[in-house]
Amino acid sequence: AVGSDHSPSPWALKAPETGDFLQAWGGINGLQHALPATWTAFRRIAGAQGGADDLAAFHRWWSTQPARVASLGSKGGLEAGKDADIVVWDPEALADTSRGAHLHKNPETAYEGMELRGRVLRTYVRGRLVFKDGSLAPARCGKTLLAL
Repeated sequence: AVGSDHSPSPWALKAPETGDFLQAWGGINGLQHALPATWTAFRRIAGAQGGADDLAAFHRWWSTQPARVASLGSKGGLEAGKDADIVVWDPEALADTSRGAHLHKNPETAYEGMELRGRVLRTYVRGRLVFKDGSLAPARCGKTLLAL
């Protein structure tokens, strides 16, 4: 299962003037690049092992297994009774990791300039379009989910 602890912080909270890594807020802007980063790594590993890209396995990593681990019965698949959380993406296209493409409050990210495959084109949360071609929807529709 793949998960994310999206905990970005502004540069000032990293305490760069101290040089003390232990004082720095732990967290980077990475959620936006999580799917392309894992897809790129997944393809590299599968290729090194002589296997083909297995979208079913990748789906289990990102959807089925995290929902199971967190006991989120309304998540993890496209079937009657589950939330319609859908990502439409092009697995061959390069993700835009340039600074100008970041949708975070803090423009710093470890992924800037990296060549990552898997460009997200659209994202739907419970059937509502929240991201399209590089732009966020004006109104948020997410809700807090607590694992049981």
